[in-house]
Amino acid sequence: MIAVILEILIALLFPPAAVAMITGCGPDLCINICLTILGYLPGHVHAFWIIWRKYDAEERAGYHRGFPGRNYGSLERQPQPRQQQANYQAPPPPQQQNPVAPPPQNQPVYDNKPPAYSKN
Repeated sequence: MIAVILEILIALLFPPAAVAMITGCGPDLCINICLTILGYLPGHVHAFWIIWRKYDAEERAGYHRGFPGRNYGSLERQPQPRQQQANYQAPPPPQQQNPVAPPPQNQPVYDNKPPAYSKN
């Protein structure tokens, strides 16, 4: 809670400093500096939008401040209920219909005699 109040106070006094604290040196800071130069109010609106976007993203991710029994104001993850894992097993291998192919029919039977050579 104190961090939120501090960020809002800094955003009221000097919006680019609040944006720099949240996003670092990047495109959001450049946009905020330009908006503050163009007019003090657009810089404020952008800084408050950055602050809101940060806390909205933390809330969506499951973070919240002041969890009972923990340090107030610290960023902690909410405990998630454990889900039971299903006991998956690999499916059995497919059964073969005919594991051994039948012998071909109407095929000539060869014996082990060497071929006959003829001289012409």
